[in-house]
Amino acid sequence: MIQVNIPVKSKIVNRSIPFTPWIYFLLFLTANSLISFTTFSFVEKLWIGILGILLPLIVGVQTTWVDKRKKNQNLLFSRDVFPIPIWLWISFSGLFIATRFWGLTTFPFWPIADEGIVGFLSLRLSHQWDWRLLFTVVQLDPLAFWLLGLYFKIIEPSFFSFRLYSTLVSLATVLAAYWAAKRYFPRSLAFLFSWFLAFSFWEYTLMRLTIPVIWGPFFECLCFGFLGLWLRSESPKTKRWILVWLAFVSSVGFYTWINWAGFWMGLTGVLILKSCLGVKRNPRQLLPFFTISFLLILPLLQSRLSPGGATHIHDSLNFSILKPLAQYGTGVFWNGFLSFPYGSNWGGFFNPILSSLVFLGFIFLLRETFAGLFGGIMLCLLGAALPGILTNSVELYRVLLTFPLFTILAAMGAYGLMAEECRNWRLMLVFLLMVGSMSLDINNFANHYCNTRIIPPDRQWRNVEYFDAYNILRDFSRKEGPLYIFSTFNTDYDNKTLDFTCIPFDALHNPSLSRARPRWVALIINIQYKPYFIKNFHVLRFKVLNTDKKKLTDPKPFGLFLIPTSQFKGPMLANWMKADEIYREVDFQVNNKKVSDLWAGFLSANSTLGDQYTEDPFLTAVYWEKMGFFKFLDGYFIQATEAYRNAIQNGIPASQLYYDLGFCLQLQNKMNESRKCFGKASLLSVKLD
Repeated sequence: MIQVNIPVKSKIVNRSIPFTPWIYFLLFLTANSLISFTTFSFVEKLWIGILGILLPLIVGVQTTWVDKRKKNQNLLFSRDVFPIPIWLWISFSGLFIATRFWGLTTFPFWPIADEGIVGFLSLRLSHQWDWRLLFTVVQLDPLAFWLLGLYFKIIEPSFFSFRLYSTLVSLATVLAAYWAAKRYFPRSLAFLFSWFLAFSFWEYTLMRLTIPVIWGPFFECLCFGFLGLWLRSESPKTKRWILVWLAFVSSVGFYTWINWAGFWMGLTGVLILKSCLGVKRNPRQLLPFFTISFLLILPLLQSRLSPGGATHIHDSLNFSILKPLAQYGTGVFWNGFLSFPYGSNWGGFFNPILSSLVFLGFIFLLRETFAGLFGGIMLCLLGAALPGILTNSVELYRVLLTFPLFTILAAMGAYGLMAEECRNWRLMLVFLLMVGSMSLDINNFANHYCNTRIIPPDRQWRNVEYFDAYNILRDFSRKEGPLYIFSTFNTDYDNKTLDFTCIPFDALHNPSLSRARPRWVALIINIQYKPYFIKNFHVLRFKVLNTDKKKLTDPKPFGLFLIPTSQFKGPMLANWMKADEIYREVDFQVNNKKVSDLWAGFLSANSTLGDQYTEDPFLTAVYWEKMGFFKFLDGYFIQATEAYRNAIQNGIPASQLYYDLGFCLQLQNKMNESRKCFGKASLLSVKLD
C-alpha cells in the first residue's frame, strides 16, 4: 500500500486580545470618574481601581508585548495624523489668553501666607539686594526670589502686578512646552500636549501662585527641548554647544527648587545611557556637561552643606516608599485634598478624562515608540517622583515635575485614539475630549478650588482678615489719598501679604510716595488695644476685620484703626516709623531663620526698643508682647512670663496680654496666679463688647 502524505498548511493562531483604544479609554474613564467623584467606601473604590484600571493596563501591556513581536516598529508618533486648522489655533490662543487674565485678582481672592513671605522677601531685595542662596525657615532656593525682586524693580509692587508675575511665568511655560514637544513629535501631537498643559487644573493653580515651584515646569520644558536638539543633531560641534546650553539650563533649575535634583538625575541618566550604549558610543562628550554643571551647582551645594542648610530635607526623608507612593498616586489622579491648597479639593490634579488618557498613553508609548523614548520618559518620570515618595508627608507639588510628563502621556493617548487612519468622527470625539477636559478643570478651579464656602477652615490658607483690610484701605485711599500703614505691630510674623499688596497707597513703605503728606494713619493690631486708642485719640475710625475663624478656640480677629495724622503729638509718629522699620527688619530675619536660631535672638539685638520709647505705652506694650511671644516659641516660659508682665506694667494692661501671661503661668503649674490672669483677661475683654 502506498501511503501519501499531504502537507497541511499550518495556521498561526493569535490568542492575544485585540487592542481597541476606545474600549480601554472608556473603561479607564468610568473607573476614574467613580473613584474621583463618588462617596463609595475605600474597599469599593479599590475594587473599581483593580477592575477598571489595573486589569485593563495589564491586558494592554500584554497585548502590546505580543503585537510588538510581530512588527518592527510603528511610526504613529513620528507623523502628523491630522492638520491643525487655523480656527483651532485662533481658539487656542484666545482661550489661553482669556484663562490667564480672567479674574486675575479675584480667583483666588487673596494670596496664601507662603506667597506673602515670597513677596515680602522679594520686596526687600528690590530695595536692598543681597546674594544669599537660601531663603525662609525651610531654606528655599534663591532664583524665584531674585527674579521677583528684579521684577519689583521694574514694575511697582501691587496685588495686580504680583498676580501678573505668575501669569507671565505660566505663559512662558506653555510656550516652552510647545517648543520642547516639537523637538520630538509632529506638530499635531505637540499641539495636543500644549492644549492639555495650558488648560489643566495644575497649571491653573500655578498661574495664580507666586511661589518658587512655578518655575520648575518652565525649566523642565527647556531641558527637554535642548535634549531633543542634542539627540537629533548630527554635527559634533553643534552637539557640544547644545550640551553647554543644556548644562546651563539644568543647573539653573537647581536654583529654583531642591526637588529639581530628582528630575536632574533622570535627565543625566538619559544622557549617560545614550552616550554609553548604541552604535555611536562617546561617553567623553558628556565631560563639558558635568564640568559646567558642577561649577554652577557648587555654590548652592556649599550652602546646603553648611549648618542648618539641609535640616528641613533631613526631617522630611522617609525610605518606606509604598505608603507615600500610594498617597501621591491618589493625590495626583483621584483625591488631592490632603495637600490642599497645593492640591485639588474636587478629585485629583488630573481630571478623569486626563487621567484616562495618561493610562492609555502609557500603553501607546509602549506600543508605538522605540525603546529609547519609552525608557527616557520613564527614567525622568521616576526621578521627578523621588522627592515625593522619599518624604514622610504629602505635598503634591513635590512631584510637580512629573506633571508635564504625565501630560505628554495624555497627549499620546488622545493622539492614539485617532488611530492610524484619522477619520473625521475620531477627530471630532478627540476635540470633544479636549473641550471636556478644559471645562472640567475650569469648573474645578473656579467653583471648587477658589470657593471659600466649601473649603474647611483648617485648609483655608488665605487670610480673610487681611483681604478685608486691603479692600478697606484701597477704597479709603481713593478718597483720602495715600496713608501710613503700620502692619508690623502685631505678632503675625509669617503672613506678610499686606506688605506688598498695599504698596501703591502706602506712603510709609513706597519710596515713590515719599513726598506725599498723608492725612491718615492705618494700624492693624489686636482689637484688645481699642480702649487705649479711644482714650488717647479723640478722632479715629475702627473696624473689627472680617474673619472666617468662628470657633470659640480661634483667636479674635485683628482690628483696623484709622487715625488722622493731626492726632499724633510731638515725636510720636516719627517714633512709630522708626519702630516699624526695626520690626520689618526683625520680620525679615525671622522669616530667614535657621532651625538652630532662637526666635527672640532677633528681637534681643534691638533690646533698646523696650527702653527707648517709654513715654509711649503702646510701643512699649508692642515690644514686650513680641518678646514674650518669641520667648514662648523658644520654650523659655519663665522669660516669656516676665516679658508679658513688663508689657502690662510698663505698657498697656490689655486683655490678650493677661491671657498670654496666664497661659505661661499655667505651663509653670502656677495655677492660682494663672486663674487670676485669665479672670482679668475675661473682664477686660467683656468691656470691649
